[in-house]
Amino acid sequence: MHIENEPSLLYPRDEILETRYDRNGVTDSASATERDTEAELEHQAYLREQEPRKLWDGYYKFDLSVPPGLPRAGWIAGRGRWPTDTRALAKANPNGGVDLLLATQPLPRSLHPEPHGVSLDGRNISKSHGALNHGKSTIQIGPLQYEFTYTNRTEAEESKFQEDKKDYFETELHAPSPPPALSVTPSQNSLQIGEWTFSSPLGKGVSGIVSAASNFKGDAVAIKSMVRSSQRDSRMIQQEVEVLESLKSLLEDADTDRRIMRLVEVIYQWGSPIWDGTRPFEYVWILSLPLARSTFAELVRRDTSRDTDCNMAFFQQILQGVAFLHRHRWMHCDIKPANLGLVSLNPPRAVILDLGQARSIPNSGWFEPYPGTCGTIGYLAPEMERELFNESVDVWALGVVGYELMTGSHPWMMAQNPWREDKEQLRLRWEDKYRTTMRELQEADDGTIEHLLTQMLQHSCGNIGNTNQRISASEALQHEFWQLSTTVTQKKRKI
Repeated sequence: MHIENEPSLLYPRDEILETRYDRNGVTDSASATERDTEAELEHQAYLREQEPRKLWDGYYKFDLSVPPGLPRAGWIAGRGRWPTDTRALAKANPNGGVDLLLATQPLPRSLHPEPHGVSLDGRNISKSHGALNHGKSTIQIGPLQYEFTYTNRTEAEESKFQEDKKDYFETELHAPSPPPALSVTPSQNSLQIGEWTFSSPLGKGVSGIVSAASNFKGDAVAIKSMVRSSQRDSRMIQQEVEVLESLKSLLEDADTDRRIMRLVEVIYQWGSPIWDGTRPFEYVWILSLPLARSTFAELVRRDTSRDTDCNMAFFQQILQGVAFLHRHRWMHCDIKPANLGLVSLNPPRAVILDLGQARSIPNSGWFEPYPGTCGTIGYLAPEMERELFNESVDVWALGVVGYELMTGSHPWMMAQNPWREDKEQLRLRWEDKYRTTMRELQEADDGTIEHLLTQMLQHSCGNIGNTNQRISASEALQHEFWQLSTTVTQKKRKI
């Protein structure tokens, strides 16, 4: 069973489920499960006779084809009793009067009468909850024991399940179904690192592979898996870790809007951050929050029924994150759609991802150009490769992203870097595209998104812009576009 952004949660029966509701919301009875079955009657006879015998032999199957009576509460197995006399309870119900509840979200609180307890894989969860984040888990309720196993599916079964899951989320939970790759529900072959269980990879970048993962508490994180097999690898990974650790306390204390990813922990396969070269390779796992359901790349690809209001809400939130970094003298250096995450669509929430290339801004405020060492072609501000530059290169890159969100296309994407010394013809073509794009944007009135992008994409080339007039991230947030709530012009064009 897949639950958005977290694995199934196991709870003792909660008092809010004392009353059962059917699919139409009609009160049925004080029990949250079916009436006594023949097996249960045999169970009761056994208790009266106090003879050692098997209580029940069978299994419960949780399936989307049989939705629970209270979808947001979850699936229930077993039948609990709640007499006020706990001594009578102990004699009458070896399971302590507890129903097994698989919840789709955390409940306000859970109750369990003494003396019996509920444990998951040996951990007591009588007054809390536990996440079923292993392919196979053992659930103990008093002397009763269940084995919970996630089903491995064939490719055809998985396809059918994803269709059923989509229908279930839309019909029962009234929410969008999470992408299959984002599910942190484990399989019987899932990788386990420390307390974290990995799911399928979400994406692959130059420096590593990102996956979703969960722990016993039900926390879901993003895990970036990296490999170091040389001193060069070790230096690059350690540089990224140092940046994330430097930002961690700052983000926890000051980033109240939660616009930037933050480090949870770093796990080294052999336990040491120091690479000694005695082994051919070693894995390093970087855990971060939040777990983004997708990236801005997905927004850009949505070329039909473009939701510009939602897109601009995401864009504004990323501007807030960039302004926060700059205000605290940090520069991201690699703003692009793939590094901007979508945590939720409703309400809209976006975060800045991948701070591996982030740099602390020096006292002078300026960086020397270092061609080919950071950033991504298509989002590089021209000065990064040719002259002194400052944090406004992040504003330029975000301006390009904003153009993509508005139009669905990149203003001047090229396969090669036009700023290299031997690429003069390519640079001339870029300047021509830059002039064309800027003239189109400048035709718009003040107070529009086009006017804002014009100010974010200023550069002293093509006799049409001025790098010194490029606005800062904080100034961009004060642009009248946001105050006037202007409807964004929806247009698409091919360059």
